[in-house]
Amino acid sequence: MKNQKPIRNVHVPALKKWGIYAMLPQWKDLLALFFPPFCLACLGPVAGQDALICPYCQADLPLTRHWLGPDNSMEQRFWGRVHFVRAAAFLRFQKGNMVQNLLHFLKYDHREDLGEYLGNWFGRELAQGGQFTGVDWVIPVPIHPKRLRKRGYNQITAFSHALSRQMGKTCREDLLIRVSHSRTQTTRSRDQRFAHLEKAFKWTKPEELAGRHLLLVDDILTTGATLEACCGPLEKLSGVQVSLCTLAIAE
Repeated sequence: MKNQKPIRNVHVPALKKWGIYAMLPQWKDLLALFFPPFCLACLGPVAGQDALICPYCQADLPLTRHWLGPDNSMEQRFWGRVHFVRAAAFLRFQKGNMVQNLLHFLKYDHREDLGEYLGNWFGRELAQGGQFTGVDWVIPVPIHPKRLRKRGYNQITAFSHALSRQMGKTCREDLLIRVSHSRTQTTRSRDQRFAHLEKAFKWTKPEELAGRHLLLVDDILTTGATLEACCGPLEKLSGVQVSLCTLAIAE
């Protein structure tokens, strides 16, 4: 069942959201019969309702290892575009691979538990690697309030909070906001994306940023236009350093 397009299915988080799971704790076995747990990477079976990724996929996830040293493929994409300290992605994304499934569930199926799981994993790697120890605050890239109301959550928030906890840092959601709403960027070129996003983000408390090292976190790096647009206004502020992280990088 590997590399199939993810299917929408009722899972434990949805049952918890509706209150059914809490009302019927003694019926877990019955719920598992009607809503069997599956691996969010390969869509195959897993052991236990709380398991998110099967052992085979955990072993096969395409980790980038960017956190082991400088001049990685993500950093190279931002050379000459953004002044940054370090940059790293966690997973390698290719169309049809298991990372596509994970991103689908994270973004569209309210799987914040998956974001927390991957954030804890990536955060441990970054903490052990020692390349991001100078970071002061972890800042998730925001989505527009209209999209937030429609979707109900920002897909990268739980990931960012888990990441910050493992690194022993503070996650700040109050410093960066999105002020313009747009449709999906997937069909636009890098130049088109950047032109559209150039004034899409606003730093709300610039006086707090002086002398700080910020770690911006997004879900996937494709053209890099979103992170570039976030970093642009910071170049006018004194002493601000920026590092960049994403859950995945498209290759």
